[in-house]
Amino acid sequence: MSDNQFKAAAVAIDITPDLNAYGIRLHGYSARGSKMAEGVHDPLYGKILVMALGETIAVIITMDILQIDALLLDAVVARAAIPGVTRESVSVCASHTHSAPAALQKRSQNMTAGLKWYQASYYEYCVDELAKGLREAISKLQPAQYAMRKTNVGALVRNRRVPSYDYDTRAFSAPIENNVAVDDEMIVLQFVTNENDVFATLVNLAAHGTVLGADNMLISADWAGYMQKSVAEIHGGICMYSNGAEGNIAPDCGAGNLSFAEAETFGLAISSRVTELTGNMLFKTPENLGIYAKQVDLPDYQIPDQSPFLQAGLGREFVENFVHETYPKQIQQTLIRLDDVAMLTIPGEMFTELSIDFKNKAKEKGVGTPLILGLANDSIGYMLSTDEYSREGYETGMCLYGPELGVGLINEGLENLNQLFSLS
Repeated sequence: MSDNQFKAAAVAIDITPDLNAYGIRLHGYSARGSKMAEGVHDPLYGKILVMALGETIAVIITMDILQIDALLLDAVVARAAIPGVTRESVSVCASHTHSAPAALQKRSQNMTAGLKWYQASYYEYCVDELAKGLREAISKLQPAQYAMRKTNVGALVRNRRVPSYDYDTRAFSAPIENNVAVDDEMIVLQFVTNENDVFATLVNLAAHGTVLGADNMLISADWAGYMQKSVAEIHGGICMYSNGAEGNIAPDCGAGNLSFAEAETFGLAISSRVTELTGNMLFKTPENLGIYAKQVDLPDYQIPDQSPFLQAGLGREFVENFVHETYPKQIQQTLIRLDDVAMLTIPGEMFTELSIDFKNKAKEKGVGTPLILGLANDSIGYMLSTDEYSREGYETGMCLYGPELGVGLINEGLENLNQLFSLS
């Protein structure tokens, strides 16, 4: 892999659990309690994109799950055992579907039954399959070109921290409010062989995977699954979805009871916007591929009184023990450069105000297309702007490192951009 020709490859791995083999709880809604998944509505995938230029290898793995922790990243890299591929080379991103297994967060393995989501056998299955897929993608590397297009999807996605949003029904009951922050930018990267055959399309857009609600007990990739399937059918190859700073961003599927029909409608609406972009793609060979990864210490834990764990009556001592067991003190922040595209990993649910701030400041530095790879490489809960932290709400209660966490990670990312792009 030491030649100076850009190469890339993509592989899709089916990670849908066999419910005859695994007892699986679904993730994302406490209202489900300890109920087990009752069936599979649509498949879940892990998708692997490998890019290589000279000695540099960058890997993006997207998964149709709610969130991951860093132990999964480490396990996949170790089990794949590929020379030149380290944890610094790899970014693992969760789609944030709320209808996927709550089984892959190994840090929860020592907790009590009510909070123990980890399922060892399914975890090992997924690690094995992803490691095989990573080795397969490396073996398939071939000369490639890419193109990038971006657009704004407008009112398809909205800031949910408004009176018209109902967290139980996931529906908006009023038209979009003015002067409410929202990063509605969708960025599409598409990769082709030298014969112009599309083999991968990466879609980046911030939106919760919550069209389906707590009443759904079937495994599903939610709207992002429909979108990815449609894009792949239209363009060929593999479609991958990376979420952005979706902490306070939700799909607008109207009012009423939302279910699979609305998830499909929204997914196809996003697919349609992708197709509008890709009709005029201008492909080129990248001149720059870079990686910069840094271990970042997190602030001390700060558990707000409105934490949903405390509100559930679990007791502060219990909650503090749970947080210390399952939330890290350090995370890896990774930046990937593809020409003037800069992808910043954020290990959880960042608010849209911070994404807007990052993009604006990165552009001021001369970076053409900055974007957030949300829910990537670890899970540290919500990251709010300082103004939003001062408001009550579920998200504030799930911000477990204090009001400066999000600002600190954005500032760290901007500093790391200087290293990656050799900026002053």
